[in-house]
Amino acid sequence: SRSGSLSCVRSSSMAMRPRCRYGASCYRKNPEHLAEFCHPADADWKEGEAQAASAQAGLALLSGALQLGNSDDEADGCDEQASDDYWARVDDQLANPQLEDGDSDGGADVADGLDPPSGGTQEVEQKGIKADPETMQVAGELLQVAVGAAQDIWSTYKHKLKRKKPSSKGKGRGKGAVAALPPSAGLTLTSPPHWSTGHMPPERWRLSPVLSRRVKATLQKFLKVYDPTHLGVGRDQVETGKYSSLQLESAWRLEHEHLWALYCVERQRIVGQRQGQLHHMPREETKLEKTFAQLHREMPGPRTEARINEKFLLHGTKPDTVIAILQGGLNERYSGGLFGNAVYLAEDAEKIDQYVTSDRTYDPSNELHKRIYKGGGHFVPKVFYCFVVRAVLGFPCKTKDSITRLEDGGRVFGVPGNTRVLGYIPGTKPANTIQYHSLIAELGGKLSRHREFMLFDGDLIYPEYLLAYRRV
Repeated sequence: SRSGSLSCVRSSSMAMRPRCRYGASCYRKNPEHLAEFCHPADADWKEGEAQAASAQAGLALLSGALQLGNSDDEADGCDEQASDDYWARVDDQLANPQLEDGDSDGGADVADGLDPPSGGTQEVEQKGIKADPETMQVAGELLQVAVGAAQDIWSTYKHKLKRKKPSSKGKGRGKGAVAALPPSAGLTLTSPPHWSTGHMPPERWRLSPVLSRRVKATLQKFLKVYDPTHLGVGRDQVETGKYSSLQLESAWRLEHEHLWALYCVERQRIVGQRQGQLHHMPREETKLEKTFAQLHREMPGPRTEARINEKFLLHGTKPDTVIAILQGGLNERYSGGLFGNAVYLAEDAEKIDQYVTSDRTYDPSNELHKRIYKGGGHFVPKVFYCFVVRAVLGFPCKTKDSITRLEDGGRVFGVPGNTRVLGYIPGTKPANTIQYHSLIAELGGKLSRHREFMLFDGDLIYPEYLLAYRRV
């Protein structure tokens, strides 16, 4: 059994003698030394190499067992209270960041603020598996890497943080304010509760395969086709063909510490605006297709926030751009279309299917294939890729022609000829201080089949799931 294999690894390693630090160069003949330490000529010297490999396999097995054990619960995500608690904690961490103060312990203050992966340590203890000193040393080194990552997070998005004036009510911070941080600050954010546990690579992101049948069933619903006659046709269709449905093959969750931190900062900025300058404005909750409107309740992780118009939407892409999105997120500077230079999202799978191209052949040298199809496993020829993203639509403006706002007849873009910056929201105090957060292209005018959602700041989008699907 799995537990039996782990027990064998542990009991065998405990019986082995530690290696002599001098190895083959050791000149000591003392019987006590020879009895206490093994040397290259001893059998347990070579056995240690085999046990190290077994231990690695055991740890991998343990990690897989923990993930598999939780896989059926993953779809439950957070209940409403747990979700509120998570976002409140993130808000508090952004507003009251833990800072390094130059202590000789090399950043222990920041390290103390890091939470262990959800359930990881407790589950290991409950299973009766204790870490040996060598494992604890490795864990300490990983913690140091995590502290360094906190510094990296700050250098990545320090330009996003705005220094806020103290609250006029005295002590504390203003409503929804995000505190400014000094350049030397290390910021820690709690990882979402549905992220997997285990080692995070040095680049601070990883892809976690979706194993839960319930989560995969939910993700399949994002690929629901409302009108099969809209598939394979259209002005923007890249690869045409005859098919009537889209079938999910594989899915991976992107766990990217830096992109998630960027998203949280921007998300909380919009929360602050809704509670501050926009508090008197009517709440603009965008209604999505019926299926999409229900899916946010089924998705794992923290709930979406209605007051800032946070939604799950789709983005189709090509195989050669997937890695760039995984590493750096969706970038509005490299996108363009009928409605300006923005990241284009959709609520209809038929719409995003127009922009994808097929991944036809497995290539072991391809960076994407190396990450998601290790050894060629599970690769299906002619699959297509799209992302399920979290997006904060905030206070959107709507249009049919990319020029005039439907709400009041004002201009969509603040400066004529500049399609990168939306206009200001009327009615704010002081005036002309907050721009629309997103643009929604309604049917009629330039569009006849599917609405489109445009965001002009990629940090308001987190590409949470990568889907590989087939046309059937």
